[in-house]
Amino acid sequence: MKYVFVFFPQWMNPMKHLFFTLFLLISYGTILAQEIPEEILKAYETAENYKEAGKLMQAIPYYKQAISLYARKVSKQDQTYATAVNNLALLYQTLGDYDNAEPLYRTASETYKSVLGKDHPYYATSLMGLAVLYKAMGAYADAEPLYLAACEIYKTALGKNHPDYATSLNNLAAFYSEIGNYQRAKSLYQESLEIIRKELGKEHPYYTSSLNNLAELYKTMGDYDSAKPLYLEALEIDKKILEENHPDYATDLNNLAGLCNEIGDYENAELLYQKALEILLANFGKKHPNYATALQNLANLYSEMGNFNSAKPLLLEAIEIQKTALGKTHPDYAQSLNNLAGLYLDMDDLPRAEPLFAETIELVKMQVEALLPSLTEAQREAFVQSIQVYFRNFYIFAIQYYEQKPEIAGTWFNLQLTTKAMLFRASQKMHNQIIQSGNQTLIDQYKAWKSQKIYLGKLLEMSLEEKTEQGISPEIERQLQEETDRLEKEISLQSEIFANTNRTRRYTWQDIQKQLQPGEAAVEIVRFTNFQKGQPDSVKYIALVVKPQSQYPEMVVLDNGHELETRSLTYYRNLIRAQREDTYSYAKYWQPIQAGLQGVRKVYFSADGVYNSINLLTLFNPNTRQFLADELDIQMLTNTKDLVKPKTAPKRLDRGVLIGFPDYNNAPTDSLPTRDERSIDLLANQTVRLDTTQRFFNGNSISPLPGTKTEVGNIAQVFTQAQIDHAAYLEDDATESLVKSLRYPDVLHISTHGFFMADVPKDTIQKRLLGMDSKVLAQNPLLRSGLLLTGAKQALETGSEGILTAYEAMNLHLDYTRLVVLSACETGLGEIRNGEGVYGLQRAFQTAGAQTVLMSLWKVSDEATQEMMSLFYDYWLTQKQEIHQAFRNAQQQLRQKHPEPYFWGAFVMVGE
Repeated sequence: MKYVFVFFPQWMNPMKHLFFTLFLLISYGTILAQEIPEEILKAYETAENYKEAGKLMQAIPYYKQAISLYARKVSKQDQTYATAVNNLALLYQTLGDYDNAEPLYRTASETYKSVLGKDHPYYATSLMGLAVLYKAMGAYADAEPLYLAACEIYKTALGKNHPDYATSLNNLAAFYSEIGNYQRAKSLYQESLEIIRKELGKEHPYYTSSLNNLAELYKTMGDYDSAKPLYLEALEIDKKILEENHPDYATDLNNLAGLCNEIGDYENAELLYQKALEILLANFGKKHPNYATALQNLANLYSEMGNFNSAKPLLLEAIEIQKTALGKTHPDYAQSLNNLAGLYLDMDDLPRAEPLFAETIELVKMQVEALLPSLTEAQREAFVQSIQVYFRNFYIFAIQYYEQKPEIAGTWFNLQLTTKAMLFRASQKMHNQIIQSGNQTLIDQYKAWKSQKIYLGKLLEMSLEEKTEQGISPEIERQLQEETDRLEKEISLQSEIFANTNRTRRYTWQDIQKQLQPGEAAVEIVRFTNFQKGQPDSVKYIALVVKPQSQYPEMVVLDNGHELETRSLTYYRNLIRAQREDTYSYAKYWQPIQAGLQGVRKVYFSADGVYNSINLLTLFNPNTRQFLADELDIQMLTNTKDLVKPKTAPKRLDRGVLIGFPDYNNAPTDSLPTRDERSIDLLANQTVRLDTTQRFFNGNSISPLPGTKTEVGNIAQVFTQAQIDHAAYLEDDATESLVKSLRYPDVLHISTHGFFMADVPKDTIQKRLLGMDSKVLAQNPLLRSGLLLTGAKQALETGSEGILTAYEAMNLHLDYTRLVVLSACETGLGEIRNGEGVYGLQRAFQTAGAQTVLMSLWKVSDEATQEMMSLFYDYWLTQKQEIHQAFRNAQQQLRQKHPEPYFWGAFVMVGE
């Protein structure tokens, strides 16, 4: 494992460039050109001084004061006001407080346009700031037109040979690189590089920075032959203009060393890392975090080379520096501990690795609790991906250490309870509901809480020296945390969704064990990718089993994860469809786990990976000649901590909503999507059009499902018999807008076509949409699964209403909904991701608040579906059986008429 740290000069950072540009606006714009009241200047200068000193939080109230005074005593309609507002927006963005930054950017942008016109460079600068903000938020469809507009203004106003135009091209290139449009990014980087070469010359720092950016892009693309000469050119120029002891020259050495490491040229990588280390030592001394980072880079190289004895002292030295300079809560310290633990793992010194892994895991848990609630969706996904390396190293260690110390399985189980399905915590939905609540006190408290959480997250990333420079003592930090906790408690009293989303109690495997009755067990499945050299299979599955009498959880290792997800899964599905006896799949998927379940009759099962794509009850035991449904009662849970989470007594069912038989080929007329919804629809619907294998779409029309009309009618009769209020929506009424308008039905039943696309075809003619490659769309599986509703055909063509994606389903208002039934083919499928289960409709509806989701893994006949649903609702609503038992009894009764698992095993229930 290696960590390569790249330090680019400040100008290439869009945020730094914007600070510089806006500083010029203040220094040479209207502030010096007109009379400004002294109190405004004093407040603004105080804010600027705090900002320049790095004390950003202290600067905010003075910026606000200056802006408020200027608006009252001078004007809101001039460029000075716009610049001050823009600077405050940039400050919030730097702190990661995007909610406060966005409206300020918009205000500044509109003011510049009104006062100076839409062709002025100041207006372009404000657009660029907003574009950078949207990129950071992951709102790429909103960011791209702003980048393009800013570039066009710079080109028109300043000329296409101006360095500021080159900088705007660089920012646009960075955007395209992030969304995967590498060819477009390459051409923009090249154009920017050529402008800088002509206007500023090759011996300018901007030129070498541009070389490094283009080289980094080539490295990302795997084009190492094109990257290397660019790194070398930057190195030679900086050697000449900066001299060999300059920190930026060390950066060049580090960049080239990283490339050499990547291509296996360890000898040159070592020399380059050593030279960079010497320069940083000369500039910063042995106690600086930058020196510690350089030690890490060299140590990681030695680890890859297998030279553990050389790596160990370097890592130990780096850890001591970071402990003193950064503090033990800093992410870099956790990373160093993880690297040292990994080194001991490679050296087979497991007892020394154990305390390091334990401390690392605790630090990562702390980061999850501190950072996750306040992150945007894009940031949350990036953060979760960034910490996977900690989990993967620990998993490899735990597997090897289990026989020697079986209690390590308990540590692993506890980690699962904390981190499983992190991405599906309903943070965005919580945000939307609070902001739209109309309760201004709650909204103000929530915004204050979020700002405080963001700032505390920033403090985690600061060194002790930086905290001291900003006047942040441990006592001040403690007071900030106490104030944040106070706000959290006050908001929790007013918002149930806030309380549930931010509940931070840590559960342990012993908490789960206390909930188990004799003859019961809880099973957590863990999927992870193993990149260890010499391992033939890159995917492993682990089953962690807890029983009432367990001293520790038992660990079962399935090394053949890749086989389970490919060949075995294909075999399982083929035999299900063919309605043939399957004597193979039980041994692959269940027999190893069953070995730890002797004497168990009921299993609470939390799936991961491929275990979300099969119905365990349909596995046939060739030894007993019985299905698993006959041998065990298996209840599917998202996370086994659902067994101990606080529960409210189920209230009487008051309202059901039944939706079916949509008119796919006629467009609804009741509403049009918003701009954001349209962007989502265009992305999602285009991916469906690209998939020519979908059964229901032949390119001209979508096949109707008349059986769903009968199904809804039958269920409505059961609701009537049970005296439960309900509403049925069929044909023209079965719309996307209807689903989005629902508020907390007790039961939501949707019977329609469902889809999941495993991938976007690569040979499609249309490879781009909204400026993004189809392969980038493919990276979001929530856009590749969904439900077809009225008007779906037109939606495929225009992006209008008619397809509800899993992405949109996450924000439905289902917080008190007992059950969602997705009576459609393949609604239980989705993309497999480590620790996140299946990215698809199941998780989306659970994130929206549904307590339980009933869905299908494959398409079955209308007759069997109708019978299954009628039986289930009768057992549940009429006979008042517990929901899980009602579903189990319905399956058993359907088996009497249709004994093949193809019929009775299509549906699975997951939830409380």
